[in-house]
Amino acid sequence: MRPLFLLRRRLGRVATPAAFFLALIPGALYAAPVAAELPVLQAGMWELRGVVDGRKVDGRKCANPSRDIEEETAVLERAGCRVSPIARSGNRYTYRADCEMKTRSGRVLTSNRTSELTVDGDKRFQLRVRGTTNGRPIAETVTGRRIGDCDK
Repeated sequence: MRPLFLLRRRLGRVATPAAFFLALIPGALYAAPVAAELPVLQAGMWELRGVVDGRKVDGRKCANPSRDIEEETAVLERAGCRVSPIARSGNRYTYRADCEMKTRSGRVLTSNRTSELTVDGDKRFQLRVRGTTNGRPIAETVTGRRIGDCDK
């Protein structure tokens, strides 16, 4: 598993009153000349651990995190989210996502989250997400560690 896969699963459920979870993925959906770029994380087998939506995340996934970030940012943009420019301080990258989406039933789901990605080279990261979903507080943390190449 990887934290980036969770967005696609939840966007598939967004048509129901299920939890609205859109800010795990960084990206600058509107340009800012001083915005930092995210670091490049190596492709390969990743081990992920943490707590997301109150559930324990613990698994391994073959992933290309840098490519996945770009793809998921496009998903956020199509969903109507605004993602702030990335602010960098050393090995810490911070960004905010503000989302509002209408479900098929007509209910409006809102999410306002600040994400902090801390990297240790190109093989380790920690992602902390804080904010609200429809007024409910959110606190999530996922750590990732590249453990090798993917099986062929």
